Amino acid sequence: MALIDAVRAANHQPTWRVFLDGQPVRALEGSVDLGFDTASAAASVTLAALPSGLANNGLRAQLEIRLGWNGYTTPSFRGWVEDVSFELWPASVELKAAGYLKQTQYQYPNTLSYASSTDLAIVADLLSKAGVPDYSVEGEGTTSLGTLQPVTLSAGSPVFDLINRLDQLWGYKTFDSRDGVVLRRLISGVPSETAAFSYVQGQPSGAQ
Repeated sequence: MALIDAVRAANHQPTWRVFLDGQPVRALEGSVDLGFDTASAAASVTLAALPSGLANNGLRAQLEIRLGWNGYTTPSFRGWVEDVSFELWPASVELKAAGYLKQTQYQYPNTLSYASSTDLAIVADLLSKAGVPDYSVEGEGTTSLGTLQPVTLSAGSPVFDLINRLDQLWGYKTFDSRDGVVLRRLISGVPSETAAFSYVQGQPSGAQ
């Protein structure tokens, strides 16, 4: 069935596909929790058995879930398996996975200090140090932070703590996307110093 025919079809058959380290697997059930308002994306799938040749029983393997209908799917989750549990009866394996932003939420062993750096540069460096493999960072990007006193993250603190502080300062949010890329995007505006419109009595609305 062509895509246009699938769109026009009266009935849509749900389709989902699961991959472990790029290898398709047959999943019995699963769930995805993802959005910019979550600390990190999460997913779980239940398999009848693990595929052969999978290292460490699937621990740290990449898990990808694609959802759609009539055979057409789009990425809905991509992350790494952080927990594997086995059920004896009925025999099954449950995999619990996290988005890559989860890697910023573990304690970082060293103190980090930033001087004369923008929010964009700091967040990008923090994601890199946390081991996030792929990210797309936007930011205010012009104001230099740490000119009078360095911006610091204490040893033993998660790097996400500093990311979140900078996000709140500028109205941004850092979150997991459906395809595994960690995004930082503006979600609330900071008022401009100048008005977008000026209104004058007797003139059309929005006249400048």
